[in-house]
Amino acid sequence: MGFLSFLFGEKAPETALGEPVAPETLPADGNYPNSMPIIYSYFMNPSPTEGGLKLARRYKNRCAVLGVVQKGAFQANDYVIVSVGGKPTKVQALDVIEFEFEFYVKGGFLMKDRIETLNSVSELSMDEIQQCTVPIANTAWGSHKPLGEGKSAWIILELTVKPDPNTTVVKL
Repeated sequence: MGFLSFLFGEKAPETALGEPVAPETLPADGNYPNSMPIIYSYFMNPSPTEGGLKLARRYKNRCAVLGVVQKGAFQANDYVIVSVGGKPTKVQALDVIEFEFEFYVKGGFLMKDRIETLNSVSELSMDEIQQCTVPIANTAWGSHKPLGEGKSAWIILELTVKPDPNTTVVKL
């Protein structure tokens, strides 16, 4: 690792589609111990001022998915399975960040009294969700605790394509 790579991080690989998973290795009934339905996904393009140049390079053009954990728990560096083009694909979760309304809604799009009445990200309208972004500031120093059932979370995937809409992030 060179000096500049140490300071600014390694450049993320150009393609990161994950590994295909044989469908016969997955539970036939679709009952996974860890699952999170995808409510919203987008490609990240963070600026270096948000969390530093190293994280900005790592997360650039990576897919972030938002949802509420239904079962189990997820944490950074887990390998998860998402559906891409109708096929299960195993990818790394680069980071898992809790969605906290008061910190992560851009520019005061939601009124303070609206934020206080929300219990889950699933109560937001699609217009409100599209105003939200992943907060990467301080993630390099975060505790990286697993986020469990009922928690709203962003999962940053090592993917350069979006997972299929209305699917679930799962972990065996």
